[in-house]
Amino acid sequence: ALICVMCVMFLNWMVDRAIDKIPVSWENSLGEVVASSIDGTEITDPKVVKPVQAVLDRVLAAAGEQPYTFKLHVVRNSQVNAMAAPGGHVIVYSG
Repeated sequence: ALICVMCVMFLNWMVDRAIDKIPVSWENSLGEVVASSIDGTEITDPKVVKPVQAVLDRVLAAAGEQPYTFKLHVVRNSQVNAMAAPGGHVIVYSG
C-alpha cells in the first residue's frame, strides 16, 4: 500500500512539472480542434447564449487571472452536458 501511495504522489508531482512546460499556444490549438469537432450545431441566438455567458463570466471573475481567452460554445444537442476544452473553450450542450 505504501508503494502505491508513493507512486501516486510521484505521478502527481511529475504531472505538475509537465503542465508548467506546455505552451499556452499548444493548448489553444488543441482547444480549437476539440471545439471544431463538437457534435451539434452551435447556437448563436443571444436569448440562449447571454444567460449562459453570464454564468461563465461569474465563474471567471471568481477564478482570477488566467492565461486564456475564454470562448463559450452553446451547442444544440440532445445531451445535457458541458465540458471545458484546452485553451479556454467552454462547451455547453443544450439538452
